[in-house]
Amino acid sequence: MRAIQITEFGGPEVLRVAELPEPVAGPGQVLVDVRRAGVNYADTHTVEDSYLSRSSLPMVPGAEVAGRTGDGRRIVALTDNGGYAERAVVHEAMAHDVPEGVSDEQALALVVQGVTAWHLLRTSAPEGLKERLVEANGGRKVDVVLEMTGGPVFDASLAALAPFGRLVTYGMASRVPATAVRAEALMGRSRAVVGFWLAHCLGRPGMYREPLAELLALTADGSLKPQVGAVYPLEEAARAHADLRARRTVGKLALDTTR
Repeated sequence: MRAIQITEFGGPEVLRVAELPEPVAGPGQVLVDVRRAGVNYADTHTVEDSYLSRSSLPMVPGAEVAGRTGDGRRIVALTDNGGYAERAVVHEAMAHDVPEGVSDEQALALVVQGVTAWHLLRTSAPEGLKERLVEANGGRKVDVVLEMTGGPVFDASLAALAPFGRLVTYGMASRVPATAVRAEALMGRSRAVVGFWLAHCLGRPGMYREPLAELLALTADGSLKPQVGAVYPLEEAARAHADLRARRTVGKLALDTTR
């Protein structure tokens, strides 16, 4: 099968097309005929080995796939890398049926970004928190900030918080660390900083499948419209990463493994 494989860590230039053996599904796993592979900003960290979880070589990157199983089910799934390929193995627990009316690209926009947004608003910033904070603070300044850039943006966001405000950090797209947060600085204005990583939800019943089911249903009935971006041929994975890192893209990016 065709796949994108890396044999060294680095930037987009290390993403190369290779012919590899087809993966074999083990117990509790299914083999997916991949139609679209999601491109996530986290993939750029994985490829250079700067992500929260460490990478090993050689590796086929890509943690999001949409396609069909051998019995004809149309699914979207998370996988332990291996997604940038014509076929991938996924754990059954991480696979979710895609309803009619939802495209592969829309499903890929929901499986990581969508579920992350769901948890940022409902888990890390509890429902109703904004109203309680506004009431406690007299309606002034910022109550909740969802921040994924890091560096000066994190620092400025924290400084903008009102008393009892909460900053939820879920990424470091700038690759620049934020200034260390001191406990006394948080106490001095009764502020809170919360970290979020979707990986911690995957092993907890209800924290992955239920939010994704809700988001897919909302998309199917037209209530939610995921922002879909460019679709690149598989062999142009390096260009997709370069465009993403250069901030030239809008919406969910995907690789078309059929061309």
